[in-house]
Amino acid sequence: MDIRLTLAFTVSVSIVGLYAMPVFSSGAEELSATPVEQELVSLSSLIKFYQLSGYKILYSSRVVNKSMQVNSDLLNISPVNINDLAAALPELGLQLLQQQSVYVITPNTDDPATVPKISVAQNNVDPLIKAVESIIVTGSMHKYAKTELTGSSRVLAADQLNALPAIGFDAIRLTNRLPGSSSMGVSARPRIRGGLQDELLVLQDGIELLEPFHLADFHSAYSAIDLFTVDTIEVYTGGFPSRYGNRMSGVLDITSEGFGEENATSLGISNFSQFVNTSQALTGDTNGAWTLAYRRGDLSDLTQYIEAQSGVPRYYDASARLLLELNDKRTLSFGAVVSRDKIKFEDAEEKAGSRVRMKYGWVRLEQEANPDFNSSWSFNYIDFVRQKSSLSLELPDETEDNPEPEKGGFLDYQQKIRRFAVRNDYSSWLASGRLLEFGWQAEYTRGEFDNHAVINRGELADLLGTQKLLERDLIIEENGWSGGAYASMEYELIPGLIIQPSMRWDFQTYYSGKARYQVSPRLGMAYEISEKLDFRFSIGRFFQPEALHELQILDGETEYFAAQKSDHFVLGLDWQSDKVQFVADIYYKNYRNQKRRYENIFNPFVLLPELEPDRVGISPGRAFARGIDLDFAYLFSPELNTSLRYSYMSAKDRLNGVWVPRRWSQTHTVNGSLVWQKNDYTLAAAATWHSGWRTSHLEFEYDEDTVLSVENILNNRKLGTYFSFDISARKHWDVGKVRIEVFGNITNVSDRKNRAGIDYDIDESDEGTLLLTPDPEFLPGLIPSIGISLSF
Repeated sequence: MDIRLTLAFTVSVSIVGLYAMPVFSSGAEELSATPVEQELVSLSSLIKFYQLSGYKILYSSRVVNKSMQVNSDLLNISPVNINDLAAALPELGLQLLQQQSVYVITPNTDDPATVPKISVAQNNVDPLIKAVESIIVTGSMHKYAKTELTGSSRVLAADQLNALPAIGFDAIRLTNRLPGSSSMGVSARPRIRGGLQDELLVLQDGIELLEPFHLADFHSAYSAIDLFTVDTIEVYTGGFPSRYGNRMSGVLDITSEGFGEENATSLGISNFSQFVNTSQALTGDTNGAWTLAYRRGDLSDLTQYIEAQSGVPRYYDASARLLLELNDKRTLSFGAVVSRDKIKFEDAEEKAGSRVRMKYGWVRLEQEANPDFNSSWSFNYIDFVRQKSSLSLELPDETEDNPEPEKGGFLDYQQKIRRFAVRNDYSSWLASGRLLEFGWQAEYTRGEFDNHAVINRGELADLLGTQKLLERDLIIEENGWSGGAYASMEYELIPGLIIQPSMRWDFQTYYSGKARYQVSPRLGMAYEISEKLDFRFSIGRFFQPEALHELQILDGETEYFAAQKSDHFVLGLDWQSDKVQFVADIYYKNYRNQKRRYENIFNPFVLLPELEPDRVGISPGRAFARGIDLDFAYLFSPELNTSLRYSYMSAKDRLNGVWVPRRWSQTHTVNGSLVWQKNDYTLAAAATWHSGWRTSHLEFEYDEDTVLSVENILNNRKLGTYFSFDISARKHWDVGKVRIEVFGNITNVSDRKNRAGIDYDIDESDEGTLLLTPDPEFLPGLIPSIGISLSF
C-alpha cells in the first residue's frame, strides 16, 4: 500500500510541476502615527493610505524603514493618484515599478547588488514579479511566493492589531473579530467556521507552536504571542494552501516584526504585563541584525470567570532572533523562544495548579539560486512540559448522620514532549512563466504521559448515564515519526482565469507501531470578472491526524484516534474600489471519521473540568459546518475607516442518528469597528453581537432511576444574545529621540452580563425524585487594559 501511495504522489508532483503562476499578497508594515514635526508624515503611513485607497503596493521592511518621511500634504490630495507617491520616492532613494495593477517599491541606485534582478526574456514572466520576490525574500523570513488567491484569507498588519481594542492587548484574540471566527467568550483560541478549537494550526515564523496560549489548562484565555513583536497575522479560514497540513479548519501564520536597519528599543508596563523589546543592526563586515523580547505578567484581571477565592496566574515569555546575510543570495537566521506559566487557584472546596513550560529553537537557511528559484531549509526543536493538579472536595451537609463528600476527587497529570523537525521548501519560476511550489517536512516526537486520578462525579453522572466512580493510574510513553510532502502550481488557463491544483501526502508511524497515510487533493480557481470584481472557488480534502502530544489521557484515552477528514467547498467574491472593499464567502465543510472528544455540557467555564459530573464523551459519526461570511470596509478619509462583518453559521454533529448543534454554533454574528488615526492620536471603537451560544437544558425534576440520552439534551437550548462594546485609545509624544506612548482599552464598556452556561445543583426529595436547581454562569464584565511605553 505504501509503495502505491508513494508512486501516486510522485506522479502527482510531476504533473503539477508542469505549470505555475505568481500571485501577489499585499501587506503593510506597521502603521506609525503621523510624526508631530511640522509637515512630515512617515512613508509607511502614506503607503498604507494608498493601499486603503485601492492600490496594490508591495514593499520590504528593509527597503522602507520607519525613519523615512515625506510631506504630509500628500495625504490631503484629492483624488488620490499613485503618481504623487511615485514623485515623492526619488528623494528617499526609492522608485516605484508598475506592471498591470500592481506596484512595488524598490531601491533606486546604480549599485547592481541592491537592485532587484529583473529578467524580461522569460516568455510571459512578469518582470515585476521577479522584483517582488527578491524584495520579499530579502526582507522577511520564510516569505516565499504564496498561493492564497483562491482561498479565504485575511492579513492583519501591525497597525490594525495595535489600533483595535482587545483584552490585555492580545494579538490572537483580535482574530475573533474576523468573519467565520468564533470563540467561547473566555478563550482567546479561535474556532474557525464551526470547527473545534484543536482544528487550528498556529505558526510563528514558520514554526508550528504546540501550545501558543497562556492559561492553557484554564480555557486558553491569553495568547503567548506578544502583540508588540508581531508584524502580520495571516488568517486562513478555508481553502488554505497545501503547504499547510494536519489541521482541518484554519491557519494562523504569524510573522514577527522585521529586522530594521536602525537600532530600536521599547519598554513598557500595563496591568497585564511588563515588556521590553530591542533590536540592533550588526556592524562590520557582516550584514544582519538581532532582536530580543521579554514579557511577564499577572493575569488576575482576566480570570474572573474562574470564581476562585485566590489565584496566582503568572506567566512570562521571551524570544531572541539573529539574522545573518551571508551574501546577496543566502540568509541564515536563528531563533529561540521560552514560555512559562505558573498558575494556582484555590477556594473553599477546590484547588487547581498548573505549570507549563515550552522552549523551542530554530535555524533557517534561505537561498536564491537564481532569480527563478528559491529554497529554504529549516530545523527546529521543541521541548514542552505540562504539570497539572486538581483537588475537589464538596463539603457535606452537616445535618447528615454520616457526613461524607457527595462528589469530588483528585487528579495529577504530567506530560513531556520532545520534538525535532526538519522542513524544506522550494519556489520555482518555470520557463513558461508559471510558478511551482513544493516541499516536505518530517518530525520525530517522543512523549511521556502520567495520569493519576480518583473521581466521584455524584448523582448527576448517574442521570447522564456516565461513569460515576473513576480511578486511573496510567503511565504511557510514545514515540514516532510524522510528516509529509506537498506540491502546488498556478497557471492562467484562459485570460483572467487562474487555476491552482495542489496535493499533500502525510504520514504517521506512532499508531500502535503501524504507519498511516493520507492523500489530500485540492483545487482552486479565480476569475477576474472586471478590474474591481473577482470570483473565487476552492474545493479540497483536509486530514487531521491526532498528533502524538494530543493523546487524550486526561479523559482516560490510551490510544490515538484515526485521522479525521474534512472536505471544503468555498465560493467567494471580492469587490474593491478606491474607498470600498467587499468580500463574500459561502462555504460548506463535510466531516468524516470524527474522533471522540470530551466536553462539559452545562458549564464549560469551570476550574476543574475533568472532575465535573457533566463531563461526557461525544463520538460523532459525521459532522458538517456551513455558512456565509461578509466583510465590508469603507475608507471615509485618510484618518477614518470602518468595517462591518456578518457571519451566518450552522455546525452540527450526528450522534446516534440525531443531528446536534455544536455549542459554539453562533447562528448570526455581527462585528463592527471604527478607527480614527491622526497625528499622534489613535481612537477606535468596536462592537460584537451574536445570537447566543447553546447550552444543555434539563428539567427541574426526574425520577431517581432516570437515565438521559446525551444526544437528546446536548446543546438543546440557546443562551441569550451576546453583546460587547469595546473602545481603545493611543497617544504619543516625541521628546528628542524618545517616544512616550500611553495606550488603553476597555472591553465590555457597558459591563453587560453575558450568559456563559448553566450549572446544576442536585438534591433528592422525600419522595425519592431528583430535584435540579439551575445556577446561571456569566462571562467577565468590564475589563480595562492600560499601559505606557518608551521607545528610543
